Amino acid sequence: MASSGDMAQALLSLALRTYQAELEPDLPAAKRYVSAMTGNALGIALRALQNPAPEVRLLERIGGDEARDMAALANAIRAGTVSDATHGTLRDALETYLAAELAITNPRFLKRRSA
Repeated sequence: MASSGDMAQALLSLALRTYQAELEPDLPAAKRYVSAMTGNALGIALRALQNPAPEVRLLERIGGDEARDMAALANAIRAGTVSDATHGTLRDALETYLAAELAITNPRFLKRRSA
């Protein structure tokens, strides 16, 4: 039996494909912007289900009390208590997190950037 996450991904994927193939092409020009926003939102939701919680992986990788949540980590970086000197993999961890977030919210930017 499929998990609820798998089922949600499958349903969202089907909804997005159906929307793009069946509904979007026939919309009048006045509805194109709303249509693009809707399709983009569905795509982000699907990618978020496929790649859950990149911030959790970042916080686990950094560890410690400074990384109990994203706000605390940001404050610790600003204060200098978390830096490349204290966490040798900080830059790599932040780049990995950013790439994971972009893969969800703006994959085309990520593809252009890596090309």
